[in-house]
Amino acid sequence: MKFGIKSSSLRYKANKQIYMFLFYTFLSNLALAAFFNVLLSIYYKTLGFQEDFIGNVIALRTLLVGLGSIPASMLAYKLGRRNAIIIGIILSGIGYMGLLLFGEHYAILASAAINGFGTAISFVNDAPLLSENSDDETRIDALSLNFISVNMAFILGSYLAGRLPDLMKYTEAISIKYTLMAFTVVQLVSFIPLLKLVNKKGTKGRTMIGSYTAIFRTKKLRYILYYNTFIGIGSGLVIPFFSLYVVNKLSVGTSETGFILACSQIATIVGSAFIPYLSRRFSNVAIVLFCVVLSVPFLLSITVSGSILIVGLCFFVRYALMNMSTPASQAITMELVSEEERSTFNSVIYFLSYIAKGVSTSAAGFIMKYASYDLPYYIAAALYGMAALAFAGAFFLPAGRNIDSSTNL
Repeated sequence: MKFGIKSSSLRYKANKQIYMFLFYTFLSNLALAAFFNVLLSIYYKTLGFQEDFIGNVIALRTLLVGLGSIPASMLAYKLGRRNAIIIGIILSGIGYMGLLLFGEHYAILASAAINGFGTAISFVNDAPLLSENSDDETRIDALSLNFISVNMAFILGSYLAGRLPDLMKYTEAISIKYTLMAFTVVQLVSFIPLLKLVNKKGTKGRTMIGSYTAIFRTKKLRYILYYNTFIGIGSGLVIPFFSLYVVNKLSVGTSETGFILACSQIATIVGSAFIPYLSRRFSNVAIVLFCVVLSVPFLLSITVSGSILIVGLCFFVRYALMNMSTPASQAITMELVSEEERSTFNSVIYFLSYIAKGVSTSAAGFIMKYASYDLPYYIAAALYGMAALAFAGAFFLPAGRNIDSSTNL
């Protein structure tokens, strides 16, 4: 598919480093999909753990993604983004192994924390590493291709995670464990493509403390942070528990759950392929707002039907819309700050959104156990509405209108 720009501008197509980066993101996200998109909550439930503990495991891992974001930015500044990501891959792989091999509560929580910190290092530096290999004209295209690669990994990871346990002739718990161990091995070798990339360390300029101070003093950037925080809270309330929601409330198996999640990724890929084209017809700001606002009614519709077909369709559309906005919002984020400050600003975004997501995930486990499986969806819908208002405020309130006209924000 063409992305709406001249082929001569797509220099990254001839850049083997970009392809190696896409290969890395594909491999590393297979395990992420299998663990946290489909099987981990089901696995711990089969072992006898309650929803509140499962929520705490996921929440702690999410919190460490947030807490580790700023140290991850500092690590990249010292060692270079590529080397930092390799360290993150190894740490997250060790965490995955611990989640499967340990049965003691504290050991499981420690493994979740290690995985979260390793994931933070990768998350914070992925987009900046890709952005420094592209220019202003091709950045949205490169980010969109990367997002498509991630979602292709989630499709395959979600499908295999739902399918492989059913093919094994073991108990449900052991089948899931062996499946997740295979994904862990893939995660640990995903750093190999990155060895082909050039490693760039930070250059002298504004200090990191100065960069953080400048971010919080800029009103437009603060509104972007508000947006990501609200989205993080809402996402933490519903996404980690969707597989548990459909298995327990609708009485379906892991195969059906994996199929729904895989189909959601397909819709996201199709939508993301159009983002570069749409960004040249409309603004990236309009794309983000459209996707977030339109996702709200589909999120609410999940709770009003007892049909797996309707629930699956609503989740399918909601998931696609929210994830389609990611390349556009990443492009905006990368344009708003200088190249040297991209990891810094990205670290603040991940810090706030994942701290929020971690807290809300823990709250969701509590709510689902003691109140209702539906209540988290209502709260998330309200938060998405608040996020849309914050994002609009960044660019349409008087203090947020000083946008560089040379960028298509």
